[in-house]
Amino acid sequence: MANKIISILKLIFAVLLLPIVIAISFSFYSQLNILENLTVSYFTWGIFSFLILYHLIWEPEIIFKKGQRIVEIIFKFFTPLVKIASFCLPIYTLLTLIIYLLLSLLTAELKNFVNYFIFFVSFFLTMHIVFAAKSLKSRESDFLKANYFFAMELIYIVNLSIIAGAFNLIFWDFSFLDFFRLSCQNTQNIFLPIFNQLF
Repeated sequence: MANKIISILKLIFAVLLLPIVIAISFSFYSQLNILENLTVSYFTWGIFSFLILYHLIWEPEIIFKKGQRIVEIIFKFFTPLVKIASFCLPIYTLLTLIIYLLLSLLTAELKNFVNYFIFFVSFFLTMHIVFAAKSLKSRESDFLKANYFFAMELIYIVNLSIIAGAFNLIFWDFSFLDFFRLSCQNTQNIFLPIFNQLF
């Protein structure tokens, strides 16, 4: 009985977190559309390319698990974060961004290839979210799947925030501060009408 009550409470928290997920998605999309159309196209095609690969050709789960193992090795000295970090940090996306940022310090010509890096950023980000969801769902024994929904919402928020922060470093037009401000504003715009209706 106690477990069911805890599951219901977790599900309530997951529902309360949903407006933030929606708000942060719209904020990221809004900032992304400020960039050049070609860059946005490469980002979009990175997402679709992974989904096509995953659904029609091959599920590269082994690559995701190797990425999780890398994160576990990095955080092995801080045990409480090992399992959380392996799900929250999209390691291949981060490596792609770090490689680009480091190489861009060595040569200005790399800016001509930024869209290819953006393609792989979105490709690996989609891979991380899809396999994190699949892995968490297979472990979920809760009848309401409250842990799964709550964890996936947090993973999504953390991942999108990481990408927004990285894009702030790569593109002059992309502002993490505007992204954060707009996310807060969109969240407020969703919560206030609901709150007013209830009270």
